[in-house]
Amino acid sequence: MVEKAKVLMMVGAGDALKYKRENPNADSQEILRHIMSNFRAKSEFKVFAIAAASKALEYKEKNRNATEKEIMQKVMDESNEILKSSLESSTPDRE
Repeated sequence: MVEKAKVLMMVGAGDALKYKRENPNADSQEILRHIMSNFRAKSEFKVFAIAAASKALEYKEKNRNATEKEIMQKVMDESNEILKSSLESSTPDRE
């Protein structure tokens, strides 16, 4: 499951960067809405793609000169943390 989630994270991040490149005036919310409505995966995996897309857009905003390859590498380098954070936020507390 972890490997599949990481692949979907990279696809989500790549889609976000591609949409931003093709629609430079699009804001993060528009891009994430686009990914949510067009991303073909089970809902439990969609959360990983959205998290990685959000992180990729955050990196792009902080460093506008970064290439897509550099941003994708940064997302991949932090994929374990993004995955863990996504799992924690998508799992309801059991008290």
